[in-house]
Amino acid sequence: MSRDNWQRYHDEIFVGKQYDRGIKKDHYKVVMDIGANVGHFCDYIHDKADVIYAIEPGAENYEELLKNIEEKKLTKVKPFNVGLATDDGEVKYDPFAESSHWCHQDYSDTIKVRSLASFVKEHDIKQIDLMKIDCEGCEQDVFAINLQELPIPIREIVGEIHNGFDATIFEKLGYTFEHSGVLFYAYLDEAKLPILSDGEETVIQRKDPASLS
Repeated sequence: MSRDNWQRYHDEIFVGKQYDRGIKKDHYKVVMDIGANVGHFCDYIHDKADVIYAIEPGAENYEELLKNIEEKKLTKVKPFNVGLATDDGEVKYDPFAESSHWCHQDYSDTIKVRSLASFVKEHDIKQIDLMKIDCEGCEQDVFAINLQELPIPIREIVGEIHNGFDATIFEKLGYTFEHSGVLFYAYLDEAKLPILSDGEETVIQRKDPASLS
């Protein structure tokens, strides 16, 4: 990554504070960073998280991510050199493209990809309290799955919109949805979320407060 791009991504998060509006809590047990790049968001959210799944497909960015994890002592970050897409497999990828919407391009580098559902299952992820997504055009592929069919809920989602991705789909899934420019924020109603007990497989569905009146 060029120094100019490194500085731009850093300044968006730490100077422009683009995620401050969407990050509403002081603590997130499980964070998933899709499009982790070199780790700026991981650094930003580190003190608020118990664990961060950092997903970065680009080989060069991934190497820088590993260095930053070590240098900044980001001990809560679990890095993965993989992309998220519609299906499991391998796809062509160009890390230097303006938009890395890999499933619809004929690029030279081949990378491993997993669907969101497969990644969650493979790594035994029991919950996602916060998802940040900035994958330069692959949002459509990541969210090709019906989120209602995931084995776990995604409580909050913040990210950027590219290539005409219709992020208002989250409203149809019961999220409160906000957007500002290319950024969007989506939140599930906490009263309707399942309660997960540590070490337990059983999921207990909360009652909708309206049903108790």
